[in-house]
Amino acid sequence: MAASHISTRILNWPAGDRPGQRAYLILGCILCLGAFLRFYLLGQKSLWTDELVTISNAIKIIDLHAFLAHTRDDDLPKLYSLLLKLWMQFGTSDEFLRSLSVIFGCLSIPVAHATSRLFFDEKTSLAAALFCAISPFMLLYDREIRVYPLFTVLSLLSTYFFILSLRENRLPHWILYAVVNGLNVYTHPYAFLTIGVQWLYVSIRYRTLKPLLKPWLVVNGVIFACWMVRISAFISDVAYFAPWAIPRERFPFIFAKEAVEFVYIIFSFSVGQTILPWNPMGVLIFVVVLACFAAGIKKEFPFSQDMLYLVLLLFLPVIAGVIIRISLPRYFTFIAPLFFMFLARGLWLLPKKIMVIGAVIILAGWSYGLANYYNNKEFHIQANIDPWKDVAGFLKEHVKDNAEVYCLGLGVVPLRHYYATSLRGYGGSELMAELNARQADTKRFWLLYTSQDEYESWLRVREMLGERYAVIEVKKWGYDPDADLKQKFFKKSFSTYRVVAELYEHKD
Repeated sequence: MAASHISTRILNWPAGDRPGQRAYLILGCILCLGAFLRFYLLGQKSLWTDELVTISNAIKIIDLHAFLAHTRDDDLPKLYSLLLKLWMQFGTSDEFLRSLSVIFGCLSIPVAHATSRLFFDEKTSLAAALFCAISPFMLLYDREIRVYPLFTVLSLLSTYFFILSLRENRLPHWILYAVVNGLNVYTHPYAFLTIGVQWLYVSIRYRTLKPLLKPWLVVNGVIFACWMVRISAFISDVAYFAPWAIPRERFPFIFAKEAVEFVYIIFSFSVGQTILPWNPMGVLIFVVVLACFAAGIKKEFPFSQDMLYLVLLLFLPVIAGVIIRISLPRYFTFIAPLFFMFLARGLWLLPKKIMVIGAVIILAGWSYGLANYYNNKEFHIQANIDPWKDVAGFLKEHVKDNAEVYCLGLGVVPLRHYYATSLRGYGGSELMAELNARQADTKRFWLLYTSQDEYESWLRVREMLGERYAVIEVKKWGYDPDADLKQKFFKKSFSTYRVVAELYEHKD
């Protein structure tokens, strides 16, 4: 059967419709804006724990076995780490290493535009590309040495070639679809959520797409065969990444946990993670974005066949993530561009004056969020800033006479990197046992609190030390003005400062 007989042309736009020169010019300007925001002050912020774990994993890839194996420190496949290892041959500064992610983040802008054109008109697609370029949420992860920008690009390309393959049934599209998904399953486990939605969609449209069943099964067989090479490591990843390995207390929500997690993911898409949920500006932006997004969804309802795929891909992965209790917002960067497509669609549907007001509110709010980000303010609900360069500089200057340094929390990882001295990290109970055992011969030492997860342990350690030691010097970094509000909303203790260094001296 001819491809034209089994395809659905979305909203009756011609299959051969291509952007004009003006559209390309606008898209080029949007890409330049996105690149500027991503490269601006790229090395200013300290590398944090997850970035350094990614670098460590890249260094450890010395052969095929190391590439395919499960790594305890990071339960993700290693395609990004392999690319990073190759990238590191040309430079190792913070800026240069982060630039790999920036390149993928920039690529997501035109790819999002091209994908959007399969479903929406030109002005909607350009607006969606603009939202991808300036979104505080996407910018945050596009500037880190982490897998998420690559995952986003590959997931968008998966949708792009999936739809083209079903519409046109051309061999090059099927091959590219297989290649992209083969790479994506080596990028992040949630690549299977995209593939799962595609299988669901093909099942829903089985009667219409039956002539395409053979190439569909062949390319998925190829993808499955590629993935099977890493099956044992994948099982280990799942065992580490699974819900039973992550206690619900890890997520800072109080009531109706699943519903709140879902809303917080949508809030992150709408506002980013540099404006806290109780900030009036954040609430206003969220309401405006959500209203425009809902208008875009409503306009397409009842959904045409291909539009149904887009809606399923937007919502089902989030629902699945919430159900299996692995729902940190960064895991869903790959569907944020789809959210922006419906946001752009809804914004263009508004009357002109209301549309302008809505656009001004969104752009002003996102600009505020970006300003917070570049100024190290209001990171996300569990952290404030990562001042590891400043902390390491302080330690180099003030740690004298071979004084012991005890580091409580995960901050030990970036501090080892910047302090360039061996530091041991402790959990609360481990540190208390160590200090109890060494009280007799430890006259002076530094205690570093570096992680919100260890805040209550830090308080217990300080109480224990107060009996025999006096604090003679204190240095604090990253004041958090929202600590009291966090404690009130999340029913747990929060530190007023991100990092605290205390010098203890024995009272005798």
